[in-house]
Amino acid sequence: MNGGVKSETNGNALLSVDDLADLAGVSKTSIRREIARGTLPAVHVGRLVRVRLGDWLAYLESHRIQGQPAPLPARAPHHVVTIQRS
Repeated sequence: MNGGVKSETNGNALLSVDDLADLAGVSKTSIRREIARGTLPAVHVGRLVRVRLGDWLAYLESHRIQGQPAPLPARAPHHVVTIQRS
């Protein structure tokens, strides 16, 4: 992380867009898109955009996939060759 954590009190830590993108393994554009849609609450600190850790965790929980995990992609069938000896 690039030092975006500003406070560490009960989920009130403020994370930068860069920090969230690194944590989630997504692009900064994806994080900014969720903020712009209003699905991820954010605050402006001057010109900087920050997301409370508690809001990030709530966002993740609200986007949790319920039920069975997605099936793995089908693999190519293995061909078995039987050699008969006479």
